[in-house]
Order: sequence, then structure tokens, then C-alpha cells
Amino acid sequence: MTDLKTIKRGFDKEVDTWNSLYGLGDSPIKGRYAFFQKNARDRTIKRMKLSIKLLNPAPGMKILDIGCGSGVFNKAIVSKGAYWVGTDVSCNMLIFGKKDSGNIVEKTMWVNGNGETLPFKDGAFDGILCIGMVNFLKKTRFAGLLNEMGKVLKTGGVIVFTSLRLDILTWVRSRLYPKVPLPVSSPGPIYPIHYKNILKAIDTSTFECVDMIHMKKYFGLPHYTIFKLLKK
Repeated sequence: MTDLKTIKRGFDKEVDTWNSLYGLGDSPIKGRYAFFQKNARDRTIKRMKLSIKLLNPAPGMKILDIGCGSGVFNKAIVSKGAYWVGTDVSCNMLIFGKKDSGNIVEKTMWVNGNGETLPFKDGAFDGILCIGMVNFLKKTRFAGLLNEMGKVLKTGGVIVFTSLRLDILTWVRSRLYPKVPLPVSSPGPIYPIHYKNILKAIDTSTFECVDMIHMKKYFGLPHYTIFKLLKK
């Protein structure tokens, strides 16, 4: 079974659990997140706000959200006057998100797909978000994913994405998936990438890294790095 099929199966099963981390839907925090919940949601919301700030959506902009899940970013982006297009491998996530869109449906579009084969015209978007998705693909596929994003991004557009850092818990989750049980396990295999290796993989003839923010979690352990790239 390919990584994409595994990830699709994992997220299709975990719509309510995953969305509870973002405070979506009516379900209380449960599943794996109940175990780590003292600061997990706060970290997630902080990362979300930082990502939106770096993206800086404005009226008329077209934003692509790769690995969008249930569209947790769409309302914040549309509230700035921008258009939001989300793509994800999980149909269940997309269905949940579309139902939860409320009165912003006219400025949103939901596409079942993945970031490695984007079904859009070259230069179709002013900005791209890719939050929490990169590390569900093997490290060797990052450069191809970034190249695909670059194709559909306009010159002068920005990409904001995150990469998971390696700590003890993430090491266990990434090395022992799917043998470890919930809440330690994840919806799919995890491949953490150190920020220095991300920087090495960026084609500097196409992109400039204009911002990089390191985020920590409990006990000061490294968590995510948020990158902002500018297409030259």
C-alpha cells in the first residue's frame, strides 16, 4: 500500500478526532489529543495564526491550501477577501469541511487530490499553504512537492509550509508506526525533516526563503519549523 493510500485511510477514519484539535465541529477533544491536550491545542492555534500572518492574504488573492483536511484555514483567509482552494487525499475530511463552510461557500473550492500532482494551471495562485502535510511524505519526495507548488504559483507569490522536527516522541511515532497504539500513533507514517535539510532542498534559483520560525512544545523540545518562501 502506498503512503498516499495509507494516509487517506488514516485521515478518513479520524475526522472527528483530528478536527477536535482545532475546535471544529461539536465533538469534545478526544482520541490521541486528549492525552497531550494541556498545550497541544494552544500550540496548534498559535501555528495557525502565525501561518496566516506570514501568508498575508488580501482581497482578490487566490490561495491554495495543500493537505487542507477540513479547511481549518479557509474562514480566516476568506475573511481577508481572498479566495480559498483546498486539496486533500481524504474525502471524509473534505466532506466535513464543506458542510462546515457556512456562508463562505462561494469563495471556496474543495478538490480531492494531493500536492504531488496538482490539477491547476501554471501560475494560478497568489499564495500556497501547506501546513502539517510535508512530513507524511518520504523525505526524498519533498523537492518534487516543492517543484509542483512552484508551477502553480505566480511569480512574486509566497508559499508557507511547516516541517516537523525530530524529538523523542516523534522518533517513536515515526519509527514504530503503525505498531504503536493511539494516542502515540498517527494517521500515517511520519518522516521528520530537519530545517537545515529543508533549506538544502530548496531550489534557490526559483525560491528565496524570506522567513523561518522555529516552534517548541513541552519541555522546550523542538516541534515545527514554519517557512515562508518567495517565488522569484
